[in-house]
Formats: sequence, structure tokens, C-alpha cells
Amino acid sequence: MPNLTEILTDIQEDIEGDEIRLEEIVSRFEDRGFGPLLLAPALIAVLPTGAIPGVPSICAIFILLISGQILFGKHHPWLPKRIRRFSVSKSKFQEGFTKAKPWTEQFDRLLSQRLEFLTGDTGTRVVAMIAIVLALLMIPLELIPLACAVPGLSIGFFAIGLSAKDGLFTLFALFVAVGTVILAWQFWPF
Repeated sequence: MPNLTEILTDIQEDIEGDEIRLEEIVSRFEDRGFGPLLLAPALIAVLPTGAIPGVPSICAIFILLISGQILFGKHHPWLPKRIRRFSVSKSKFQEGFTKAKPWTEQFDRLLSQRLEFLTGDTGTRVVAMIAIVLALLMIPLELIPLACAVPGLSIGFFAIGLSAKDGLFTLFALFVAVGTVILAWQFWPF
């Protein structure tokens, strides 16, 4: 199974034309395409942007849409036409990849296929259910400054585990998810 650096290299070399569309990138990840789509809103929630009112709720809705597709057994992510057609120039993609390549190579060394029962079909659906619960918790946790970073972190680890088929990241995400539930329970408004 190709790693992140190999996939990004293939995208850069194989896609014809001056533009690279998001749907072309996601299709290269095949069934692992759900991971990057979950990682993006999770990172937005973890970073300081997650403190902006309304941003965690928007991230949560996007996470719900992607996780719901996983839960119902979709093998490739469905995206609305407007998002699928989003594109970036091939030269900007290559420039960004050149800068990111040392990082992706280090990242690839951390990841491997392990604890595969957590990344199989059943494990992936369980992860999707947990991600849905975490996304739903993000909405009320938005009232507490930066509290959405905790479920966002868990979903981010789930996303990495899905992308790399690495069950160790999925297991770590489960521990963070438990922390999220404890946090929500402590600060729940009733």
C-alpha cells in the first residue's frame, strides 16, 4: 500500500493539465480518502481557529457528513460538486509538496499497518460512530474556549489511523475520545 509521500508524488507526476482538482486527490487515496477529509476540519478545530465562534460547529457538521458516509459503508467519499471541483494550480501543488516532502517522509516513518482489526471494515465503522459522537459534542463544547480542541485532536488521530491503516493511531484516538467524554461531562450545563 503506498504511503503519503508516494501518493502525493503520483498525483504530482500523473495528473495532466495545469490544475489539480480535489476530487482527483481524494480518488488517489481510494478508500483511505476519508482520512484526509476528516483531518482537515479536525485540525481547524484544534488550531486557534477553533476558538472563533461558529467554526467548531461548521467543522462538526463536516465531520458528521464524512463520518456518516463511512458508517453507512461508502467506499469512496462523496463530496458536493462545488467542493469536488475545487482546484489548485499544479505549480502551486508542486511547490507546496516540495516544502512538505521532508515532513511527509518523517510522517511516513512513524506510520505502519499495525493493529489491523481497528482499521478493518468493522473497526472503521466503530471509529465513524465515535467520530459522530465527538462531532456532536463539539457543538456544546464550543461555549468553552478551546474545548473543541480535545474532540478535534481525537478525530485527527482517527483520520490519521484511517489514512494510513494504522490501528495504533486509532487506539490512541480512543483514549483521547474518552478524555473528550469526561471533559464534556464535567462542563455539561446541567
